[in-house]
Amino acid sequence: MREHPNTAISGARLRAFIVQAALTQGVSFPPADEPDLKLSQLLLRYPDVCVVARRQGQDMLVAPADRPELLTEPVTAPLQSVRQDLFEAFTRITPTRRAFYSPLEDKVVYYPVDAPMREGIEAIPATSLELELVIRREFLSSLEPAQREPLSKALLGENPLGEFGVAVRKERLQRAWHVYRTRQVIWRIDQWASKIGVPFRDSWVTSGAAALSPRVARTAAGSSGEHFELTLARLLEGLSSEDLSRITVPLDVVLKALAPRQSR
Repeated sequence: MREHPNTAISGARLRAFIVQAALTQGVSFPPADEPDLKLSQLLLRYPDVCVVARRQGQDMLVAPADRPELLTEPVTAPLQSVRQDLFEAFTRITPTRRAFYSPLEDKVVYYPVDAPMREGIEAIPATSLELELVIRREFLSSLEPAQREPLSKALLGENPLGEFGVAVRKERLQRAWHVYRTRQVIWRIDQWASKIGVPFRDSWVTSGAAALSPRVARTAAGSSGEHFELTLARLLEGLSSEDLSRITVPLDVVLKALAPRQSR
């Protein structure tokens, strides 16, 4: 980190840095006594340290309190995408077929649900309408109230997944949903690959920065609520030294985030 950063930082990158720093100190973010604490809520407690700017359909930006002009500067990050066959295998509801992965061929294959198990392939955990709805409701919690309403209504329709997609486009939230959805799928793939003992392949995730794929050793996790934070830390740890040198986070923000909070 630089003492005098010259760019704003996105909320996702700041959160990842805080999570990683917390892990090295033996603590976690969000803290155990405030498991639902959002990064934006934490930062708003320290207006003398940082300023936050929310952006329509995009991640928030954070800058030092004495450098609010940095919030007007664009911050761009390469969009990640999961390889199409894997993305469909982890997200498409297929009641009559079951998806499997062939490590030898590095490809997804499908067989009827009642077909006998074959050697040399690994089952991919099937999704369901219930799980897909949960994922979308969790995405809504990251949006402003005005943005949530039309998407919430879509989830109550006869075709909730399709209507949700239409609502996302109408509200111009495609980028925000893509980023959220991709991270969620990468997390599921990473957990599955770890469970079956298959190394995470760079080719499974494509972006302008290949180092963003989670390729770090597993760390001992506490509660299951920490999984998402651990994944973010893995993403950050995958960055090169040059990438890390570009992260500009005020040190006092990190220290205050990790320090014990006074009773409020």
